Amino acid sequence: MSRFFKRERSRANSEHLRQSDCQLWKLLCTFDYDEIRPLIENDKNFRISPKYKMPEMVADSMLKLANPAFREMYCFYLGKLEQLANLLSEEWDSKMNGFFTTLPALTDHKELLNRIVYEAVRTKIDKFNKCLHRIPYETSKLESAVAALQRVGMVDPCPPLQVYIASFTTLFLNISDWESLLKKLDPSKFKTPTFDMARLIARYLSARHTPNTPPAQVAAIGEEWMRFIMPTFDARRSANKPAIGYRQMETLLEGIKEPRAISFLLNFLGKLFNHTVTSQRTDLGTAGAPNLNRLFAENLEMLPQSLSPLMNRYVDDALEIVLKNAMVVNPTNAFWLRTRGDYSFAKSAYRDAMVFYLETLISCSGAEGLSAAFPENVVDDVMWLKMMICCQKCQYPTLGAIVVQMMADPSPHYPFAHQIIKETRSSMDSVSAYFPLIWDSALGEFMSDAYISTGQKIHHDALLRAISEPVLSHNNNALINGGEATRRKTKFLRVLCATFFDIHDLSTVA
Repeated sequence: MSRFFKRERSRANSEHLRQSDCQLWKLLCTFDYDEIRPLIENDKNFRISPKYKMPEMVADSMLKLANPAFREMYCFYLGKLEQLANLLSEEWDSKMNGFFTTLPALTDHKELLNRIVYEAVRTKIDKFNKCLHRIPYETSKLESAVAALQRVGMVDPCPPLQVYIASFTTLFLNISDWESLLKKLDPSKFKTPTFDMARLIARYLSARHTPNTPPAQVAAIGEEWMRFIMPTFDARRSANKPAIGYRQMETLLEGIKEPRAISFLLNFLGKLFNHTVTSQRTDLGTAGAPNLNRLFAENLEMLPQSLSPLMNRYVDDALEIVLKNAMVVNPTNAFWLRTRGDYSFAKSAYRDAMVFYLETLISCSGAEGLSAAFPENVVDDVMWLKMMICCQKCQYPTLGAIVVQMMADPSPHYPFAHQIIKETRSSMDSVSAYFPLIWDSALGEFMSDAYISTGQKIHHDALLRAISEPVLSHNNNALINGGEATRRKTKFLRVLCATFFDIHDLSTVA
């Protein structure tokens, strides 16, 4: 509701400025051609900046045919139409039609008419790609746009479509219409690296997700993908000319929101990132062992054994784009959340990493809540170790030490928990208030020793009382100890969530 009220207030403010006596505000706030025309005609010094953005599909053709005396005005209004398109406004069609009908000298030019039709299709496709997984869309409008593109791709040679080829190809990828990219669009009419890259992704996904596809065929397409894309990331730019420029690749990646395509790209880019971590990077955080900066991988396919040096910035930027889209498409996908957390950890954004790790746990917990066992193919001891480091870096040493008991094999990491407590100089956590969350007696002994060695007798005594409760006695039935451990584990995870999600009412986690 707050977003709705903000939007309505913004519209009201815009309308107020539009009605003001200041011509500049009127120019900025109105999209009505009949209002803009007298404002510009009355200002003889009005000039358009060379950087002013207009719709590339129609701008050049329209301005060549238009009266030079009105060039500045036409340029300005075309820019206003581009702003409407970027705002995903429903008014674009009516404003463009109204503008075009005021130019009778242009209505007889078939090529310009076609370009305007293509531009209208482009705005609808951009809106679909940007709003996918955010707002519902009308299937009939989408189907008509797809059909129009298929007809154009099979019949008409259309250079204007090259301008926005990324928008059109991502549409087919996002609706999983791989057949259109592979069979219904003629590659000879779209000779661009962007189209070639989209077709390779479509070929791989089609082969990978079509039943009974021979593994050798999938592997062959994967190798072709590697030959195509790797020169773009290669640090030796002079040695290998890339088949697609980085900016072209980036534009295509920004539009891809199909889940299987995102998984494919995340695994590929994650492996490139891991390669840079193990072989060439010095710019990442140094918390823990260097290998802790590696990203989680859902599967281990495709990447060759040896790679040449890569451009770190290109790998990072591409990975951030795909991760951003992944969080839009499915913010509860445990694999993607884990990868996003690992990337934040590698970039030393420890609080962000902790939030994503906790969201991973929540996503894995299902109907049973945080008391459920977590799947080992997502939640492993490496993730728990990273969570310990995140707590330590965020000045929650007690919580960081307690995390160790969540591991499948905590024994190798007890000394690190001891170190966290012993080396703490400042803390933001509640220390002794968390002791009732400990159920591992071995961890209690390591923490107790750390408190003794640092002269914190009060904390040492409080810890002994907490872990000496009868309910944790070794003489109890295993079911009793197991039930108490589950209860404390669940409460501990809730406390972690309250701490890092900024839930200040701790009664919600009791």
